[in-house]
Amino acid sequence: MRLPNLKELRTYQNIGKVLLDLPKPYVSKLKVIGDYDTSQSQMEAIIGVCPHLEELSLEDPEKKSLILLEELRHLKKLKISQVFPDNIRLRTLTLTTLQLNNSIVNSDDLCLTMENLILVSCQLRGFQESRFRNLRMLELIDCDVEKSQILPLLYYCDLIQRLALSNEINLTDKDLKDLCDKQKLKYLEELWLTLAKHLTIDSVILLMNHCDRLIELGTLNGWDVDNVEVNYLRCLVRLSNMKLNFLYFQCF
Repeated sequence: MRLPNLKELRTYQNIGKVLLDLPKPYVSKLKVIGDYDTSQSQMEAIIGVCPHLEELSLEDPEKKSLILLEELRHLKKLKISQVFPDNIRLRTLTLTTLQLNNSIVNSDDLCLTMENLILVSCQLRGFQESRFRNLRMLELIDCDVEKSQILPLLYYCDLIQRLALSNEINLTDKDLKDLCDKQKLKYLEELWLTLAKHLTIDSVILLMNHCDRLIELGTLNGWDVDNVEVNYLRCLVRLSNMKLNFLYFQCF
């Protein structure tokens, strides 16, 4: 209450309990907060005190508290770190950015407005590409994902700009060629495939020619591309005056 113009409180993780003790009614200008072990009553306090909240990070929240999230009308960025035995249902929200850690994810339970989706150590179930029309960025870190899930997504999401997969994916040169032939990936700026052992230098050259906005490509150590080929590709980039960076660790 001594800082009436405070808009961000990122490092303090027990704000929900503190807000319970504030005299009512009190409305803050906070737009960014994080909370730990959020109960339903604490979420009600957050909603009452922070009605203008735009970004919220929750660690180990009670599942009942998530039902109330739709009352935060201005919420655009949400991060939830929690191990749930079943799906997290966020369908009614209007988020632009969502990050889920250690969760079970069914695309039918996610909102349609997302532009950025980050999943860390999640189990993917019912991953329907038709729900991600607005997607610009997709990061799947330590998530078991199949080519049968990723390829339809790339065909459907015309606006994708960044794709990052940390686990092995068995995409082939033909898969990428088919995508480019269908005029997909035109907005791609960053492609990070840590392990894609069936992709060769042919795919790299294809992406260089097809993706005008491409600026980051890696990690080529996990592709079927050797050091000599990487040096050749870098020469092509310099000669073509392209702004493209290849990530390749020679120690591998």
